[in-house]
Amino acid sequence: MTNQLLTQEDVLSIFYNLKGREYVGSKFSKSPRPERHKNFEGPYTRLKTSVFNKTNEDMLPKTGLSILEQVLLSSFSVTSVKFYGYQSEMLWSFPSAGGCYPVDVYVIVRSLDGVEPGIYYYSPLNTSLHKIACADSLFLLDEAILPQDQDADYYIMVSAVPWRSCWKYSHRGYRFSFIDAGHVLANFQTIFHSLGVNFTTYTACKDQHIKTLLHLDSHEEPVGIIAVKQHETKPLAVQQAYRGNYQSRCITTFDSGLSEFDWEPIRLYQEKVRQSLQHQQPSEDWTVRHHIPAEWNDYNEMLRLIIERRSSSSYLPVEIPRHDFIRLLEFVNSLGMPIRIFCVVHAVEGMIPGTYEFNGSELKMIKAGDFRARSTQLCFDQEFVHDSSVLFFFAIDKSQVNDKNFYTYQQRLVDMGILAQMIYLKSGELKLGYSAIGGYYDEEAKELFNLGENMDLLYSGTLGKDDVNSAFKVKMDRYYLNKPKDSEEVKGDSPAQNGRIIDKLYEAVLKYGPKEAIRYADESYTYHQFWNQVEKTGAWIKQQIPKQYPVGISMKNCPNYLFAYYGLLLEGYIPMLIDHTFTQDEVDNLCSYYNIGSLLTLDGEGRIQVQLRDENFDSFDEDEFANVATCRFSSGTTGRPKCLMFTHDAVINAGVNWAKASGITSADNVQVTALFHNGLAFNTSLLAVFVSGACLFIAKQITPKSIWETVMKENISILVAFPVVYDLLNNSKYCKPEHNLRLCLSSAAPLHYAVKQSFLDKTGMEICDYYGIVEAGPCTFNNGSKEASLGTPVPGVDIRIVNEEGFAVADGESGIIQVRSSSMAKGYYKASFPFVISPDGYYQTTDRGFIESNHLHINGRSSDMINVAGKKMDPLEVENVLLKLSGVQDVAVVGIMNERKTTEYPVAFVVLDPGVTIDDLIAHCQQYLAPFKLPQKFVTVDSIPRSGVGKIKRKELADSLS
Repeated sequence: MTNQLLTQEDVLSIFYNLKGREYVGSKFSKSPRPERHKNFEGPYTRLKTSVFNKTNEDMLPKTGLSILEQVLLSSFSVTSVKFYGYQSEMLWSFPSAGGCYPVDVYVIVRSLDGVEPGIYYYSPLNTSLHKIACADSLFLLDEAILPQDQDADYYIMVSAVPWRSCWKYSHRGYRFSFIDAGHVLANFQTIFHSLGVNFTTYTACKDQHIKTLLHLDSHEEPVGIIAVKQHETKPLAVQQAYRGNYQSRCITTFDSGLSEFDWEPIRLYQEKVRQSLQHQQPSEDWTVRHHIPAEWNDYNEMLRLIIERRSSSSYLPVEIPRHDFIRLLEFVNSLGMPIRIFCVVHAVEGMIPGTYEFNGSELKMIKAGDFRARSTQLCFDQEFVHDSSVLFFFAIDKSQVNDKNFYTYQQRLVDMGILAQMIYLKSGELKLGYSAIGGYYDEEAKELFNLGENMDLLYSGTLGKDDVNSAFKVKMDRYYLNKPKDSEEVKGDSPAQNGRIIDKLYEAVLKYGPKEAIRYADESYTYHQFWNQVEKTGAWIKQQIPKQYPVGISMKNCPNYLFAYYGLLLEGYIPMLIDHTFTQDEVDNLCSYYNIGSLLTLDGEGRIQVQLRDENFDSFDEDEFANVATCRFSSGTTGRPKCLMFTHDAVINAGVNWAKASGITSADNVQVTALFHNGLAFNTSLLAVFVSGACLFIAKQITPKSIWETVMKENISILVAFPVVYDLLNNSKYCKPEHNLRLCLSSAAPLHYAVKQSFLDKTGMEICDYYGIVEAGPCTFNNGSKEASLGTPVPGVDIRIVNEEGFAVADGESGIIQVRSSSMAKGYYKASFPFVISPDGYYQTTDRGFIESNHLHINGRSSDMINVAGKKMDPLEVENVLLKLSGVQDVAVVGIMNERKTTEYPVAFVVLDPGVTIDDLIAHCQQYLAPFKLPQKFVTVDSIPRSGVGKIKRKELADSLS
């Protein structure tokens, strides 16, 4: 078929997504990724490296190069770097499909204080202007702009390098490159507007003239021109331009995959655009006509919005206020852009869910219904789409595009990028989250809104309330749809449970009703009685505690702990599980920081009592717990325990998958000695026992005699304990080879070979040490078949070992352990650091190990945390406490392994003033620290060894004791 016979639909069809052929032709797996920026050698002008020190209007630049610096650094820059697992990614001041960033920026100077006239390439990575040509070719620019702009002081030129996107997204990537250029143009326009600078923006131009002017090759497309007038008079005339050869040269080369790519369909499209511009002169139709809100006159506010802009990767499944949604629609309408707006309302306050069209004055419903599932499917099953409050689609009428004005289609692509960036900024102003979406099924989306063939959906996006405490997620790259699936990618998958924890317990009650569920000393409860106590306790809690804030549980192990925990879940509270050995000062700090409004504790008789805290939390937002079931704590790197949030699915998966892996049945009797808030008990006993119909025996006393008497008397088949407990049993006279144990579990602290061997010699039982981390739940199960192993991954878990560069290592080779788990926490609550997961769903631990024949082995840690009998403590917390005592000059705390290799204990090295005694230190620590955090030894030293940057040399201190 010749070019003349191709219809408009034929030409545009290369941009459409078809099921089964999403981005077929991409080269992402066959050639190296193209460079996302150009490199130049030769002279350059270095600009400022930051705009963040401009905090008030008086400090803002007014003329010349200083304004250009502000504009470039604000509009087209790297704002930060994000880290997830072993990977990192630069964050820019504009979004880009797949992080390809196929946009370059040039500056053409006629007359600007401090800059020689000429043509410059702007490098955002080193904030520099590279001069690539003199000003004697500026007559070429006049062919692309109106006469009134031919005397502008300088011009911002935005180009697209489509191969950076086409490499990944095939022909649709060409569309993305123009949309991304629109994002950048929006930034420039809003910043110029906020600075009060006059400008005109062009989104159509005769590209051959501009390509010649900018020295562009055939694979770079001019997209937009911003003509800027800063001065009423010119301090430098064009004819005075510097005409030397002192210029920079581009040294970036493209991968060979560019020449192998099928450019023919794109060339046909480009030819249609060029033909429609060929015989035309610049006109007002070539310029952007949208309106920038008057309230966006404040440069500092615009800078903040641009720099803080982020693509939302996770939303809270809650309603957003209707008035905010309407304000956003009115804002979009005020821009006056030639687009049509369609949306799927999932959760907007006071609105019926369904499909709508916004006609500029009102929302008109197309069809009522819950379209969450369909919306998600349309957008390639992206999880965040399901939880969003609104899904937008932006369309144009293709019937208005013909051969004479085909270039307007390309202008609309740029418009879509401008629109999306404007929505990002406005959403941020409204305290909402937005995420642009380029990947969706075009025809299916049109069917959803009953659109005819003349309509073309150019862009999409989601709106909702950001889940700020969620695990950082990278939106799934669409090119994975074309990647063959293999067993390595899916073996960690686990089906969603789609229910509540309390529902899972109730299923067990219905199935095992009259069977014994709990035993504690002389107390015994069947599954029916257990449920009655849960209902009774839940009703009592409801009368005692207003459902306003999370509720802390700070109790020793007992049946009332279980009644309170499940009673809170039954009544819709958020339980936060707190170590009951914490001091009052530690508990108070936890409650104040994490918005815990009440505590459930035990009185002297072992009855549940409520402590209502007289504290209001102004910053508390209950929506943040919209999909949270339980919170647990883990020692943090700042001294304060980290609060991890778990969904119902995560907790259920942890229990169900552990039960499957360990083979728990209704015939098992499980004795737990670990505290319920700890992962060893929480993951193996708090739910796993009950979904299996087994009986849970709660140890009232942790002594060798009481533990073994229970093992023998109650026919215990599974024992759950820390290494230190097994060591106590080894050194006692009680444990014997006569028993009915089938499984002995340990975790949370290193299990030394001597302890395992001694227990095996005395009882004939292998201690099965499994691997688990609080962020991901139980990860492995060890059936004792492989010596020194921590076992194989449990269902729903995938483990891999990577090197420092993030690449997987060979079987048996040591490296960093990464875990992907269906029981993963959703994130940290109120953390100053993100809960980061790699793009393919892995959490990077601080542990090192290797995998051999699918069995995990641990051989080191990457952190300074001290593991005291299964409880993790941060040495910084103890150091901060000691430094508060007058007379303590310096301190360092390290973990030392005990002689039996069963646990670590903290040792404090201190530099003291005369008169300060060890007794003073002990008394001070007892006042502020839980018993397990107390240093077991104090060593006075003259100074603390530190590195050149002040970091404590902990290994050197630990070695000094050996």
